[in-house]
Amino acid sequence: MADSEPSRKPKPQYGDIPAEISFQEVVRNRTSPPCSLTDFMDYLLHVEHNAEPLQFFLWYWDYLERWSALLPRQKALSPPWDPDTAAEPPSRFIRYSHKRERSRKMNKVIAIMEMGSELALAEAEAAAEKGEGEKGEKDGRLSSSSSSSLSSTRTSILSPTSSSPGADSQPFTLQPYHSELAHLTRHYLSPSPSTPRLLALSPSDRAACLRAAQHTTHPSALLPAFLAADATLRARSHPAFARWARRNVNKARVRFLVGIGVGLVLMGCLVDVLLVLAGVSVFWRVGLRAFGPANDYSGETWKGAYHAKGWMRRVFDDTVVVQSKALAMWQDRAVMLAVLWGGAGATALTVVSLFIPSVRLL
Repeated sequence: MADSEPSRKPKPQYGDIPAEISFQEVVRNRTSPPCSLTDFMDYLLHVEHNAEPLQFFLWYWDYLERWSALLPRQKALSPPWDPDTAAEPPSRFIRYSHKRERSRKMNKVIAIMEMGSELALAEAEAAAEKGEGEKGEKDGRLSSSSSSSLSSTRTSILSPTSSSPGADSQPFTLQPYHSELAHLTRHYLSPSPSTPRLLALSPSDRAACLRAAQHTTHPSALLPAFLAADATLRARSHPAFARWARRNVNKARVRFLVGIGVGLVLMGCLVDVLLVLAGVSVFWRVGLRAFGPANDYSGETWKGAYHAKGWMRRVFDDTVVVQSKALAMWQDRAVMLAVLWGGAGATALTVVSLFIPSVRLL
């Protein structure tokens, strides 16, 4: 997940999605609207209704950064979680497989921590140049101050310890961040029906995280949950969000454009049939041109007000300029491909109509 050099251009990971709006760039909040981290969170909240993976991902990333800043004596209070210490594997082969899997996972954690360090250093330099200090660094790392969704998400997750900078002042244990980890476990991992933000995990991963959280506050305790959230975001949520951002239009406008496209196709077919039945020369049909295919938050007051707007007002609703150049180029490429395919189809239909003999019925 980490790049060896911060200035190196990221490589695309999901087919035709531009590298400038890749998953790494979005979670680092280096993209412009409508592909920013705030837009990603809003998409998961209002469209996909599955914001828990991103919320947990951002918390874990922030937790790794804060853990890496602890003193060695504080880290020693919470050693890394090793499942082999709790139960002996039944065979040497399974033990070797477990160690190899843990090594792979810990390498990923180290890469994430390195990415966070590089990002924090770069933002600290930028904040120093602009004279914004620590506040500008933190706002630039996660989201803009105008984002109520993302800010409330971070506040609700990090509230147990965000107000107390010291990690030794935990009321129940000497382990650092114990109350915060317990609070997060109740909100995201506990299988209780009353869990407000239950993270989708396999039973084995959930049990492993709950068991590890009872013994240590080391980041490795919640590593299975983080890997599951990371896989969900990379494989499903981010590609869907990127294509949703590329569309960047409401349903009313999509239906309106589709209706226009279908109407033009039917009108062209009708004119072609009339020309054939009228016995007009075939060269008149060359001028026919097909125009190609057209490119719950129910409790929110803005949603009800939006649906109360007239259909024509929604069709000609105000538009927002796309600030991301990579997204604009991606949209232009999609439009050009649609035009080319539409032109090829129209040309094929025109050529076919030239070979239809004229019939004088009118």
